[in-house]
Amino acid sequence: SSRNWKEVYDFSQTFDIDKYSKSNNISEKTAYLKIYFSNHILVDSENITELRAVLSNYIKEQNLDRNSNLDYEQRSFTSGIISKINNIIYNKLWEDK
Repeated sequence: SSRNWKEVYDFSQTFDIDKYSKSNNISEKTAYLKIYFSNHILVDSENITELRAVLSNYIKEQNLDRNSNLDYEQRSFTSGIISKINNIIYNKLWEDK
């Protein structure tokens, strides 16, 4: 199924990285994220907050907005993160049963 980019964009915008990052480690976090962006590697995390931070920062880094026409790499990167988040939620729901 194809993912609706506008939904992905809106979802990512609900994350405010400033709330989760102390000012003294912002530059460290930015450097860390840039390494992942340059290598197009999905962050290996099981933390939804971290994954949303990566998604939000990737969108800012790529200057994407709601009306962006994503290329293949952008689409696969954002879809990969959203899929990972969905899997974490799905698995958590099963654990809670």
